Amino acid sequence: MPAKPYEGPARGISKKLRSLVQEQKSSISSLIISCEEVLFQLGEYRGQLGDWKTHHLQLQDRLYALVEQNKSAMQLLELEDTSVIDMTTQGEEGKTQLQAMLGNLDIVNTLQEVDTTIGTADECSMKIEDWLQKCQELFPNVKTIHTSVKVQETIREALEMMTTETGATADPVHLGDSASTINVCVGNDRCRRPSGRPWG
Repeated sequence: MPAKPYEGPARGISKKLRSLVQEQKSSISSLIISCEEVLFQLGEYRGQLGDWKTHHLQLQDRLYALVEQNKSAMQLLELEDTSVIDMTTQGEEGKTQLQAMLGNLDIVNTLQEVDTTIGTADECSMKIEDWLQKCQELFPNVKTIHTSVKVQETIREALEMMTTETGATADPVHLGDSASTINVCVGNDRCRRPSGRPWG
C-alpha cells in the first residue's frame, strides 16, 4: 500500500480552515516571489546607479580638465596683458620725451645747444624705433591668442551641448517587465513608485 503524502502535523481543523490556511500560504508565496522580483530589480537599479556615478565622476574629471585649461588660458592672457601694459608705459614715456625734444629744438640758439639737443633727440628716436620694432615682434602673441580662442570654443561647445541635453525631458526608464516594475525617471520627470506615489 503506497504511503500517504505527508501533509504536516495532524490538526483538528476543518476543510474550510485548511483551505483558508492554504490560501494564506499561497498569498505569502506570491508576495515572496514579488519581493524577489523587486529585490532583483533593486539590485539591477543599484548597478545602474553605480554606472551613472562612475560616468558622473568621469565627466567631472573632464569638466575639471576644462576648468584647468580655462585657467591656463587666462594666465597666458594675464601675462600678455602685463606685457602690453609695460610696453604701453615705455611708449608713452618715449612719446613724451620726443615731444619735449621737439619743443627744445624750437628754442635752441647756440651751436652747443643744437649739438646737445640733437644728440639727445637721436637717443630718444633710437629708443622709440626699438620700441616700435619690439611691439611689432611681440604683439599679438600668436600662441596665447590661439590657445585662448581654442579653449573658448571648446568650453562654449561643451556648455551649449550641456544646455541642449539638460533642456530635454527624457522618458522614464523601466527596469524589468513585471507589475512591480521600478520606474527610473531621467530628466525633469518626477520619479514614481509602481503605486503611482512619488519616490521621494
